[in-house]
Amino acid sequence: MEYLSNSNDRKKIIEGAAYAYATDITKNKTKKENELGLFEFMLDKNDVKALTNEEIDQAREMAKLILNNMTPVIYIDEMNPRP
Repeated sequence: MEYLSNSNDRKKIIEGAAYAYATDITKNKTKKENELGLFEFMLDKNDVKALTNEEIDQAREMAKLILNNMTPVIYIDEMNPRP
């Protein structure tokens, strides 16, 4: 997957890592079982250059922005169930 080595595609990989990390935060995953670890495993399995520490830091910052900008959804039917 050499095409993933260009800088524009690396940004997409970092964004994917950010979503994986955001999922870990929302699901309270442990270090042994996490989406970011799975994401990194899949990069390795597909011969894509591993994320650098700087890229992981970028992904974590992006994940914080993703979570801060999420809008919670409330379903009225669940608040007032019908008999």
